[in-house]
Amino acid sequence: MERNPTLSQQMDDPHDWRWLSELLQRSSSQNDQPLEKRLGISLQWTDPKTPILQVSEKVGTIQFINSDTQERFILSIHPKVPGSVTGMLRAVMNTPEDDLFGMERLLSGTGAHPSTWLASIYLIELERFLMLLRPRGEEIEDELISRVKGRFLDDRYFKRNYWTLRYVAPCRFVEWTVDNLPNRILLYALFLSRHALSSMQIDGSLELGLARRCEAALAEVHLARINKNDFAEVIPLLQGPFRHYQRVIQFARLVISILDPFAVDVHETEDVPIARAFDLNSLKDGSVKWDLVDMPRLFEQYVRIITGGKATGRRFPVQLEGDLPPELAHLVDKNMKLDREPIRSGSNGVWFVIDAKYKPLEFLGQTKTPRIDQNGTYHLNEYQYFNLTNNVEIKPIEMAYRQISNADLYQVIAYATHKDIRASSVALVYPSTSNQVIEEIPHYIGLGFHPDEDHGIFVYVLTIRIDPKGIKEELAGHGINQKITQILHDL
Repeated sequence: MERNPTLSQQMDDPHDWRWLSELLQRSSSQNDQPLEKRLGISLQWTDPKTPILQVSEKVGTIQFINSDTQERFILSIHPKVPGSVTGMLRAVMNTPEDDLFGMERLLSGTGAHPSTWLASIYLIELERFLMLLRPRGEEIEDELISRVKGRFLDDRYFKRNYWTLRYVAPCRFVEWTVDNLPNRILLYALFLSRHALSSMQIDGSLELGLARRCEAALAEVHLARINKNDFAEVIPLLQGPFRHYQRVIQFARLVISILDPFAVDVHETEDVPIARAFDLNSLKDGSVKWDLVDMPRLFEQYVRIITGGKATGRRFPVQLEGDLPPELAHLVDKNMKLDREPIRSGSNGVWFVIDAKYKPLEFLGQTKTPRIDQNGTYHLNEYQYFNLTNNVEIKPIEMAYRQISNADLYQVIAYATHKDIRASSVALVYPSTSNQVIEEIPHYIGLGFHPDEDHGIFVYVLTIRIDPKGIKEELAGHGINQKITQILHDL
């Protein structure tokens, strides 16, 4: 593939980047928020000749098309910690530990495409499930002409057909087949996964081999588009004879909600919170296409899984009372929403609130020129600033350290002091790649007020590892859970 010539021209003439700046200010059609907010990137100008591209917390691929030249500008945004996205994703999706870190080669060819990561993990899970697939008998009631099959429903026959001399026999019988609704759901998710891998034009030979083997196992299943009514219809089956399908159907529903959002709206998967972390979409005119994963949302679910928290959409109301003057008549009650239930200490029954914050406390703050591959794709890292011209001197990268924001502290204190929680201690959890042994867990004092204590509310600062080796240790309970146990013991 030829390198995009327009990109080289843009590197020489910074004014050509104005089209990108204007495009990022367009509405993303999601709550009318600017496109740059939804994509997690922005373009700033330090001077008329220096456009700086700022990348924040979204990881994946974004493709822009210049409406004037019809040339493509592709951003491939990688995680700051290699392997962190796929590692956290597989942990959240409860992939067996023996497979958790054996799929790096399988996923390495899919590039920065979160939808293909999801598709690859589904194919692995599906193949494992299909190894045990057998034809299943479904109990069917039907009226057969001039023959009887299974149990003859004589009471129904005399009520409906005997007096009218209809030679139709109502019967109840068992039909052995693999062409049933649960398997049709699995097949449609398989179809979408293979299409996603093929359409990305990536090196996915291993994944496509998986797809072919799964298709062979489901060869007798009819392919049909699945919608939300089908998922409502399959629920009773999952509680009965197809109960062992529950896990793989949940995978399939996640895949379908992401890869075919018109079939199943992502907002209808509230019981699968990880679905909200994916964003595969485009503008109506096709000028921007993106395949992204929201790292803060993925991190929240990862922390919840590791700490054993229960997912919840529970809202804690903050009521507005009193008479409002006309200029304030638009004010309404507020709600605080927790993504996970607070932890209750077993010793004295007090609450302990955990709030996950995907905000690396250290990051590369110096601008640098991004890497451009032979196809003209810009390869960036999250939470970095990049110079889009080649006329700025590259200085040594200096490490800058971020402080915990007051907003984070105020938010978690607001949770702790709510009348329905009243926690004596809380914790802010941040990502890390190191495993340092510390004697005393760091915590802020002098914040908030607790009616039963004279020290206010302790705000602990915890870290959880997101590197591949660290994720494996966190899953084994060696990490943040040990610190939480120590904190709960001291409450």
